Amino acid sequence: MLTSGGKASFIDLDLGRTFSVQYNPKEFKVDKAVSWKEHDDQGQTNAGLEFQKGAPLIVTMELLFDTTHDGSDVRNRVQGLMAFTNADVPATGEGADKKRPPRLQFTWGSFTITCVIESLNVSYVMFSSSGHPIRARVSLKLKEWDPKDAFGSGGGSGISGAKVKLVTAGAGATASSLAAQHGSTSRQIMSDNNIEDGMEIPAGTEIKICDPTSGPGNVSSNRNKSDSDSPFQEIQDAIDEVEKIVKEVDKAKKKIEAIFTGSAGKPPGGGGGGKPGSGGVPGAPGFPGAEIGRAHV
Repeated sequence: MLTSGGKASFIDLDLGRTFSVQYNPKEFKVDKAVSWKEHDDQGQTNAGLEFQKGAPLIVTMELLFDTTHDGSDVRNRVQGLMAFTNADVPATGEGADKKRPPRLQFTWGSFTITCVIESLNVSYVMFSSSGHPIRARVSLKLKEWDPKDAFGSGGGSGISGAKVKLVTAGAGATASSLAAQHGSTSRQIMSDNNIEDGMEIPAGTEIKICDPTSGPGNVSSNRNKSDSDSPFQEIQDAIDEVEKIVKEVDKAKKKIEAIFTGSAGKPPGGGGGGKPGSGGVPGAPGFPGAEIGRAHV
């Protein structure tokens, strides 16, 4: 049972949608089945066991949704989760017309699993005076995603997939500032979150941060590159380049300051013979009497 780490959430790794639960589950169960076969050796009291395969992890939980505070239809909240059971994603390698539900990343605290929804059952347990439901219990069963299992060729059960985390944008946040804080790029953040203007991200917005090196699990790698184009994209790229240049300039400035600081303690003429009042740097090695002005960066 987890008691910290914020609200449990789902990220659609294929279509980029997100869903956060209204209330964290009181508990969830993780089941792992392993298949063994008894040896057929005759005449043996204990013939031993032979490992066959490990099944994907199964995670089950119960979620509560409640709208008694405003009397709205609770089905509107549940619908966001049920949408993850719709076959909206083209099933690669299974024919042009076949589709499947999306892969999801379920995260709660330090627990993360890449999975699909195997079953979802909703019980409406309270209704308003007008007859629409205002409280629902959802029994959810998740199965670990394994590409080999998805295409019918056996299966391991290593937890894999995109390295994705949710962060909340603060006041004044931009795609560039979030990229700098979380080791991503402004282009990546704008693409993964369908942001057109990376200079104006409203405070409180939930932002997906994807590891640019996470390979096939990367949300944006499943999209067309043209989807990330926007009138502000070139500006964001330019800002990223400027930030890199500023860092290099800062390094150069420190080196220059170190040179002048080191030479200031040497006796006049120790390396170059600069004359007092001439503007030369006393002791500047290899540059007798040279006039070197202090750089302003």
